[in-house]
Amino acid sequence: MHGPVATMLLLALAQSGENVREAPPQPPARAPEVTRAPSLVEFHPADYPPERLARAEEADVGCLVDIDADGRVTAVVVDRPAAPDFDAAAVAAIRAFRFSPAEIDGKPASVRIRYVYHFVVRKEPVPAPDSGADQATLRGTVVEAGTRRPLAGADVFAAGAQVAADAQGRFELRVPSGDVEVRAGAPGFGESRQRVRLDPRGSADVTLYLRRTEVGDYSALVEGSRPEDAPTRRTLRHEELVNVPGSLNDPIRVVQNLPGMNRAPYLGGALLVRGTPPADTGIYLDGQRIPILYHFLGGPSVINEQLLDRIDFYPGGYGAYYGRNLTGAIDVGTRKGDPQGVHGSVSVDLLQSVGF
Repeated sequence: MHGPVATMLLLALAQSGENVREAPPQPPARAPEVTRAPSLVEFHPADYPPERLARAEEADVGCLVDIDADGRVTAVVVDRPAAPDFDAAAVAAIRAFRFSPAEIDGKPASVRIRYVYHFVVRKEPVPAPDSGADQATLRGTVVEAGTRRPLAGADVFAAGAQVAADAQGRFELRVPSGDVEVRAGAPGFGESRQRVRLDPRGSADVTLYLRRTEVGDYSALVEGSRPEDAPTRRTLRHEELVNVPGSLNDPIRVVQNLPGMNRAPYLGGALLVRGTPPADTGIYLDGQRIPILYHFLGGPSVINEQLLDRIDFYPGGYGAYYGRNLTGAIDVGTRKGDPQGVHGSVSVDLLQSVGF
């Protein structure tokens, strides 16, 4: 009896369980999808704040922009400000923008986007001046008025260009053609102005005269000698020595005729000063001591007259430069060489023959 009852019970439970089974869940609804993003079709530049532009300041302003289904901007909110004037200029410009409508699931719809307005100073290179047909060449010389000496280093100005004159006072400038005023000036001189007409691709030469405004090297040389109670040097120049009579064309013979001077006896070549021994008088050639000034046997001096520039005779009181002479010193100076070319001299007479 228990077996049939249990079987029926199981069948009843199985039947009841099939009747109470729940329905399967429905799939979730699909989220809206942007099928086309808005794009900017009408841009309006912002008014750059003048003070910021003068200082070349730049900025980036981030904004949240609401766009309706027709592509018009309905609201602008600054979410990343830069400065009040930059922010206001960016908002005003973005409100005038026009976008192509955004589409959601293929239909026009309102959206919010993020837009960053960049304030950037445009740096455009300055065009180089045209050195073509409208240019001309201005050449000239700057000289001193009155003497016409070239003024090296004088400043020359013309049409915004400047140059310094060279060692000969010359200058050259490239300037636009037409009527040009050229000016020149230099320290110690007044300014000189001159107008020049220049044709395209042409040239012109001018001479600018600068008048001296400061006392310069205009001077007069007055030669004189101060009175001395006891002169310690007597100087004989070449011009005096070659014109002394009785020297037999040997200017150094003049030395032996000075007061207190004489040649050594017995035809020697030494000099005697106030009767002292020859060793007490120093003989020098350009500051270098030499043993004698004359040849033996009453001959001429050891230095040719063409090499002679001056003779300094120190009867006493000379400095330590001439050493330890007890009596006097004679310093013979030679002439300086002439760098302009090659020179020579030849002399032949009954007493001697000289050539150099």
